[in-house]
Amino acid sequence: NGNNYDGENPLEQIDSTSSYYDSSNANHVRSASVKASILSLAGARDSILALATTEAQKAAFAETFDVPMFLVYYVVSQVIDNYDGFYKNWIWTMYSGKAAPNFYDMDSLFGRYWNGTHVFHAPNWGDVENYSDSNSISHLFVSLYADEIAAIYGELREAKVFTVENIMGYLRDWLERIGRAALKRNIDKWPTLPSYRPTGESAYQDGTGTANGMYDSVERVSLWLAGRITYLDNKYGYTE
Repeated sequence: NGNNYDGENPLEQIDSTSSYYDSSNANHVRSASVKASILSLAGARDSILALATTEAQKAAFAETFDVPMFLVYYVVSQVIDNYDGFYKNWIWTMYSGKAAPNFYDMDSLFGRYWNGTHVFHAPNWGDVENYSDSNSISHLFVSLYADEIAAIYGELREAKVFTVENIMGYLRDWLERIGRAALKRNIDKWPTLPSYRPTGESAYQDGTGTANGMYDSVERVSLWLAGRITYLDNKYGYTE
């Protein structure tokens, strides 16, 4: 409607069909370009599925989406259980006309529920894309690229990227950079954090918040991850 875009209260983005559109306004031109990209992606799945053969569908998919990036995003999400990253918590970027998913808001990892109250997933619970709609682009991706997914998983296992030791090394490094003193101050200030309370304890002291909780730890994550990698090795047929 001619006003500046407000992401908190979004309205339809402007494009050349609007009576307010000004082709000499760089922001209007940029907005129209972004809108055109969004609209092209919105129809991509149906256009791909309309093609008669798997080969044609894969070729069309690769013209629209960055397949190597999608492969990495998918297998990493499988290993760390980024199940929420196929429903709403992912960000899409486009480079040279191809779209790729990126990690975002990763509060549900290594089997733990997002608010820290309990272990939500056993290591062998299933596949991350099951949390997205069956009509989503991720389901189409998995159906078209099952062989490539297994292959890239095997490559990253062979390269020692997907190992308990490697992944836990990153987690321990992050915790050490924060430091025990900082972690202790955090727990002292918020002693009712769900991830630092034993299961069965009542809700927050003022009666609000989430009941129950758990003592999460590096050891818990390490054990979960070992089970997850064993499950995925069997799923993708990887042997050392």
